[in-house]
Amino acid sequence: MKHIMNKNNWAVRAPIFIFSLFLLLSPILPKRCSAMTDLEGEVKIGQRADKEIVKEFGLINDKRIAKYVDEVGQRVVAGIREPLFEYHFKVIDTEDINAFALPGGYIYITRGMLAFINNEAELAVILGHEVGHVTMHHGIKKMQKANAALLVTILGMVTAASSEDAGAWAMTTTALSQNIITGYGRDAEMQSDQLAIAYASQVGYDPKVIASFFSRLKNRERFGGHGYHGFLASHPDTIDRIIFSSSKAEAVSLGRGEMVINRDRYLDLIDGLPYGRGVGNISKNTEYLIKVHNVLSAKTLKEEVVEVTGDIGRSLEIALINGLKATSLLKPGDRIKMIVKAR
Repeated sequence: MKHIMNKNNWAVRAPIFIFSLFLLLSPILPKRCSAMTDLEGEVKIGQRADKEIVKEFGLINDKRIAKYVDEVGQRVVAGIREPLFEYHFKVIDTEDINAFALPGGYIYITRGMLAFINNEAELAVILGHEVGHVTMHHGIKKMQKANAALLVTILGMVTAASSEDAGAWAMTTTALSQNIITGYGRDAEMQSDQLAIAYASQVGYDPKVIASFFSRLKNRERFGGHGYHGFLASHPDTIDRIIFSSSKAEAVSLGRGEMVINRDRYLDLIDGLPYGRGVGNISKNTEYLIKVHNVLSAKTLKEEVVEVTGDIGRSLEIALINGLKATSLLKPGDRIKMIVKAR
């Protein structure tokens, strides 16, 4: 990975920006993240960083989607007995498949992730996972473990630069930026998985969807896509994580009766969602959209893609976001996400 940011590459740009921002805010970093007196410090970090995140990456300009994501997030938070923070859920306008959290209760999910998700229960589990990182103070703990000498050096670089010098934000090392991309480590990611399952199931969502979500991430990564933070499909620990989380979700669901998935409601919401590169606010720069398509007759997914879009080259990508194979047989009444030209 290069040290210079690619302006349009979220996988490089976001982690470096966020970590640099944390370093800039380190003077107000709590020394003992587990103490109640430190919570105010975490909130201050989140508040300051949130303004920079919104300024740097932008939010999707769709009030309906923004409200929906916040409502699902707040419902998940309701599953916490005594939440330590007031939570804020926001949709970032980028095509990359990601979600992340800042200390103090600030949660972000990308429109690319919304296009990848297949139902409301999956959204709830993903938001719950990020809430888990905040609950367990994973961001703060990671900052405190950073090499002190390196932290001081980078902080000096950033604070010495003018506010208009974008290059100053890229002065972190490859190791540090890669550390953010790959998450908080096996134990922390598994801990957040467990909390997500608990939070979601407590308010009625079916946590078993975590298995299908992980499966789609694994398939996407196999075909060269960048994975959601903390998820490396080829790593043995990740396989263990998938198995453990799936079994945990099954156990938590026993005896609860029918649980909420809300697939149709979710698909109705993202119908027309901007997809891929460009501005995601239905502007002249929006090239593609997610179109929820109703299947009328039995045929393979590839055949349906060709019939609807005329682009056989989109078959694999459309299959991946639907959790299907290009050869999967569709039946009348099925609803699938298509990627179509905006105009």
